[in-house]
Amino acid sequence: MEDNERIFPDDKLVSMFRNGDSHAFEILLSRYDECIMRAIRKSTINNNDSVEDLYQEIVTHLYEKLKCVYKANGHFGAWLNCVVGNFLCSVYRKKHQDCLPLKLDILKDDDCLVDNYISAERRERKFEDLKEAVEGLSEELGRLVKMKIWEG
Repeated sequence: MEDNERIFPDDKLVSMFRNGDSHAFEILLSRYDECIMRAIRKSTINNNDSVEDLYQEIVTHLYEKLKCVYKANGHFGAWLNCVVGNFLCSVYRKKHQDCLPLKLDILKDDDCLVDNYISAERRERKFEDLKEAVEGLSEELGRLVKMKIWEG
C-alpha cells in the first residue's frame, strides 16, 4: 500500500468506491484482510479450502453490501466485523439445516411403560438410537451430549 493511500479514512474510500473507484475497495480490503481471515479461521476447523471459499464469498458479499447498505459514520471497521460475523452465522445456519435434529424424546419412557416396567429390549433399542444420533453430530456437540446424558 502506498503512503498516500494510507491517509484516506475508510469512509472516504467507501465514497470513492461508490463513485466507481474499484481500487478504493481493494485498499479497504487490504486494511481489513487479516481481520476477515481471522474471523473465518475461528469459525472453521482449519480446512484451508473452506477458508479460501468463505473468504471469496465474503468479499463478494461485502462488495454488494458496501454499494448501498453501509452508512458512512466513521465506524467502518465495526460494520465490517458485524457483516462478516452475520455472514458466517448464516452460512453455518444453512449447513445445519441439512442435519437431522436430535430427538431427545427418545429418552422418554412413557410410551413403553407396562406396569412401570420398561422392557430391556426397548431400552436397548433407545440406547442404540441415541448412540447413533450422537455419532452423527460434530465432535464438540457429540461430546457435550455424551457428557450431559451419560456422564451427568
